[in-house]
Amino acid sequence: MLHRLYRAVLFSLTITTAAVAQSSHSITAGPSDTAFVLSRAGVIPENIVYDAPRDRFLGGDLERDGMVELRRDGSIRPFAKAAGIDGRVLGLKMDLARKLLWGVAFTQIPAPAGDTTRAPSRSIIFALELPGGRLVRRISSPKDGASHLFNDLVIGRDGTVYFTDSEAGAVWALAPNTSKLRLLHRAPPERFAYPNGIAFLPDERGLLVAYWQGLLTIDLPSARATDVRAPNDSAVNGIDGLYAVCSGYIGIQNMADPSGVIAFRVERGSASSVRDLERGRADFQGPTTGAIVGDTLFYVANAQIGPFDPRKEGGSLAPVLVLKMPLACREAAGSTR
Repeated sequence: MLHRLYRAVLFSLTITTAAVAQSSHSITAGPSDTAFVLSRAGVIPENIVYDAPRDRFLGGDLERDGMVELRRDGSIRPFAKAAGIDGRVLGLKMDLARKLLWGVAFTQIPAPAGDTTRAPSRSIIFALELPGGRLVRRISSPKDGASHLFNDLVIGRDGTVYFTDSEAGAVWALAPNTSKLRLLHRAPPERFAYPNGIAFLPDERGLLVAYWQGLLTIDLPSARATDVRAPNDSAVNGIDGLYAVCSGYIGIQNMADPSGVIAFRVERGSASSVRDLERGRADFQGPTTGAIVGDTLFYVANAQIGPFDPRKEGGSLAPVLVLKMPLACREAAGSTR
């Protein structure tokens, strides 16, 4: 999702699910190709989800509040305007069982006149009823004096929503039929900087959370947090979009240089079998997140965030490119999760 650190320094896969372990399969992928290009520049969906019954993608827009509907022909139209989403929408996930679209959005709080420090953020988590987008849930970030930037989320089988809070260094849970947020984990930035992408461990026994320095698991329901060991300091750091696929994970590494898409497994507390699926494409100008549709990952290639923003050098935004990457599960030697 959106990286303010840059400024200062699903549709489930049909051959697997995020909640079910298949310990004998690993991820294979073909090269990415163009899925569609938006018909005009200046609309920046940082995240997209796929609404299968209506064959459309839905996303936010980093340039303005609210949401948009995207079609494969590149056309763009407003979505859920009556919901009044007050903020720039980041993470989105479909709850198909309940016909809901969950999302998070943030707003920068105006700084007092003469204050040159970075303005803090406030956020909301919301749910829209499909297909029309009627607002049915809206919960604000805590009023505790901290900056809260809700970022990405996953939805459990029971309807509980788990989401990252990048600027507060936190992970929260929102149970069904309540407006009370449960804090699962919080740590200072030297240990847990900018938590971002989030996915389930097998059988929803816990969460895998990407943050600036690497990966963290959070057991459920105990909320016990444990760092994931990695083969080197850069192997699995800087991940934005994070997806459980087959018996492993795919991560979109836009905070790495060069940006890339990786596959890996988490076994006995360590990230293993880390490999590039894509790396250093010329059209990677801030790749962020996407949606798994059947056996294909659709993802935003050029959100043009942070150092990728051409306006910093006097240029202008380019139309957003959505890429598609074919995926498959391959038989592999058995492993222990």
